[in-house]
Amino acid sequence: MKNNDLSSLFNGFDDEDFQQMLAQMSEEERAEFKRESQQLFAEVAEMFEAFDKRVIHEKLTADILAQTPDEELVLTVFDTLAAQAPVGLSEEEYLKTLSPERRAVYALYILAGEVDNGGFNQYYYNTEAEAAAYLPEACELVGAPKYADLVRRANACYENERLAERQDGSLEVFCDSYRDNPLEKFDDEFYLLENCRPLDQLLMRFIRANPQAFVG
Repeated sequence: MKNNDLSSLFNGFDDEDFQQMLAQMSEEERAEFKRESQQLFAEVAEMFEAFDKRVIHEKLTADILAQTPDEELVLTVFDTLAAQAPVGLSEEEYLKTLSPERRAVYALYILAGEVDNGGFNQYYYNTEAEAAAYLPEACELVGAPKYADLVRRANACYENERLAERQDGSLEVFCDSYRDNPLEKFDDEFYLLENCRPLDQLLMRFIRANPQAFVG
């Protein structure tokens, strides 16, 4: 995205609250806010461009894993596992075919992405809880016992409160399901754990310590 595109987006934003906020700023504050916004948009655009251009391997080798930077390792393994999923096989059935090591990385990468983006409510909604039963074991395997305890309690809440019955597949009901949702307390605990022991770092170290589990 070019800077002139960013300027158009910035100037064309007509949300009333946003415009009121701008009106309360000085000329210097508006200029600084616009500069920071343009920089942020440029960084996000660059991130998505790099994401779209990433190489997805049909299978992994020891050399590929060794040469992959730490910050790209978990996504590289996940992409390969996702690419290897047979067409027509459900997520639940595919998980059964994976070794514990591969299943752990696959399931926990999805968990982290969904919860970071929209909490446990989004995780269960988007995945239909197909991998939920594997999460405690996966956490234990990668050396994350506190995460294991957390997902056990979140799974129990999801089942006991029959939260799946709140959903009908519509966006409106999904958004409404966040109201007074008992899963919210687990979100806060997850984010605190992420700050102390980021899950992607635990997964990266697990892959580095067990490369042969992901080769082939």
